[in-house]
Amino acid sequence: MKRPTVLILILMLVMLLPGQALAAESNHSDTTTPPPSAITRDDVWGAIRQVFAAKDRMGGVSYQVTCATQEFSDCYNLSLATEDRINSRNIVVKLILGGDRDAAETLVNLTSQNMKRVQQIQGLLGQCGCTHEVRTELQPPIRTMADEQVRLLAVANAEEKNTGIMGLFSPPRPNSSLNRS
Repeated sequence: MKRPTVLILILMLVMLLPGQALAAESNHSDTTTPPPSAITRDDVWGAIRQVFAAKDRMGGVSYQVTCATQEFSDCYNLSLATEDRINSRNIVVKLILGGDRDAAETLVNLTSQNMKRVQQIQGLLGQCGCTHEVRTELQPPIRTMADEQVRLLAVANAEEKNTGIMGLFSPPRPNSSLNRS
């Protein structure tokens, strides 16, 4: 069967089954993202606020921690917008064409940048002249920030792996930078 004929058959099938397509669309977030984690966006924003709130108790590294946290916050905003772009993609387009590779690559890049910032913040806290209590108090929010980056990376990987129906008829995608698990 030639490729245009297959495409026409697929389109006819999609048009004949609109109720199933709508049902699939309502569940598409379950199929494109990993199972929901215990961390919510509000948890991450709360963690960012906790790090900002502790700046006066961090000793000589408060400026660097505040800058890294602000950069994390700005990048996290972009990550959420990219995740929303992935999750709002039409289910029929996703079914036929697969995942949004550009959005997935962007999300991986943003996630990588934020993981470096989390490591930077952890390193700075190890050097700070602050008390053990302050370091201990900041470990859970920093862990929350890191865990969210792991979740976002999983979203990007799932989006990249979604080849859609057209992926069955096209050559495999070249190795991508997304396979960094």
